[in-house]
Amino acid sequence: MKILQGQDLVNKLRELADNISFRLWIAVPYIGGPTSLRKILGKQWFNNPKVSVKLITDASEIKNINSETVKFFYERGTVKTLTGLHGKIYIIDDWCLVTSANLTNTAFSKRHEIGILSQKEDAKKIIQVFDNWWQTSENIKPEVLSKVISKNHESKEEVGINLPTLWALPDDPGAFIKNPAKKFLNYDRLLEDYKDFATKYSLIQRIWPNKPLFFEIDGLFNYLYHYAPKTPSKKYSKENPRKLTEEKQIREIEKWALRYNEWNTKISLDEWGKEDITWRMKSSRIIRGFLSPSKIATLSRENIEEIFNCLNSLNSYPINKTKILNNNTPVKI
Repeated sequence: MKILQGQDLVNKLRELADNISFRLWIAVPYIGGPTSLRKILGKQWFNNPKVSVKLITDASEIKNINSETVKFFYERGTVKTLTGLHGKIYIIDDWCLVTSANLTNTAFSKRHEIGILSQKEDAKKIIQVFDNWWQTSENIKPEVLSKVISKNHESKEEVGINLPTLWALPDDPGAFIKNPAKKFLNYDRLLEDYKDFATKYSLIQRIWPNKPLFFEIDGLFNYLYHYAPKTPSKKYSKENPRKLTEEKQIREIEKWALRYNEWNTKISLDEWGKEDITWRMKSSRIIRGFLSPSKIATLSRENIEEIFNCLNSLNSYPINKTKILNNNTPVKI
């Protein structure tokens, strides 16, 4: 454990961020502009898709949040809101900084702030606190996020009127290069969006109520991409996603969920409906068996091919399966 203040506070935080490898989790109520963000935390976290990015803030206090900065976090990771948030936690890999400093230029350059830096074992309790807050917090609804992003709020904490500069922020590493696809290279963000969709779908219907919900969602996505009239999802392989309010999202999900149900009903169970869920259950058991800790290190080429046969993504375009198997050794795969 180490106590940081003054110039050491921002310098150490930036040093850790520049060497980040797998995690950036932040809980903070005041958020400054993108330039301040880059000076304090650099941009390695944004560029590296292996880094899990989570931000907890308080969306009920929009005046304290810079909208453009929140958009960068949203594009790269997951953003949640926790009403009444006042604590400030910065978690970088296995390091945790609990501090009085908000994520703003003023906090790190114009105020007398202090922080306690912990690592590994000492940091576990802090990470658990963040996890608890994360479970308690809510995903920011699309209409709230749109409201935040549509107005370029500059929090009063970021401006720091009449306060002299005490400490120098590190250099700006340059503008973020936006790539919306990066957010889904991050498993945490993908899982949160998947859960949100699944919850909305389950309030409308369940075709196989005794089977895992995610199998039914996977079946719906497969239907939209391959079997629904005009395959509505396929065009989004090239087009940008739409921005829908929560209400419009529900209506859209309901429309296609009911069509998916009708499609399953019209096709005989032996031909598709029963076999589809049976195939998913069987494939899940095969994958779990082969990827167990006791077997995964000794998989043969035949084992790997059997796993690939259980994946929609590699059966939709079989040529990809062939290329992977022919161009890579089992160890590399």
